[in-house]
Amino acid sequence: MTLLILSDSHGDLKNMATIIDREIPQAVFHLGDHDSDAARISKQFPQLPFYSVSGNCDSFCSVAPDSILTELEGVRILAVHGHKQNVKLGMLNLSMTAREAQAQLVLFGHTHQAYHEEEGGIHYLNPGSCKGYGCTYAMAYVHKGQVVRCEIKRFF
Repeated sequence: MTLLILSDSHGDLKNMATIIDREIPQAVFHLGDHDSDAARISKQFPQLPFYSVSGNCDSFCSVAPDSILTELEGVRILAVHGHKQNVKLGMLNLSMTAREAQAQLVLFGHTHQAYHEEEGGIHYLNPGSCKGYGCTYAMAYVHKGQVVRCEIKRFF
């Protein structure tokens, strides 16, 4: 299964739509900072499942959850924005949250810096920011209980 991961779109629907058209994913995760962008873009792609969490720039009346724990293709996925785990200060809180959730793939944003690392059987993946020129996004490929591959991509 091919997963597209976007974060910190801050109103840039054009980049999001172009990336979805280019990558043709089977599911999309939006990791906040303008979770309303995910709601709006999902209407353009009704055939795709969208998973969206709220970020620190989302309003207090956001309907998106703070986190999502789901399983796709037998892979346990935790999605958060990252501000509540203080990811700008390090990975310790996020790592503890991931272990507690027994996640195999942890998706987070907030830093606007693309990042991928595998540690202790857990893949940590931050797509960066999909706003503006030089935006970044991530792809994750999961199959039969395994995270097969994670990639950071740049969009110009």
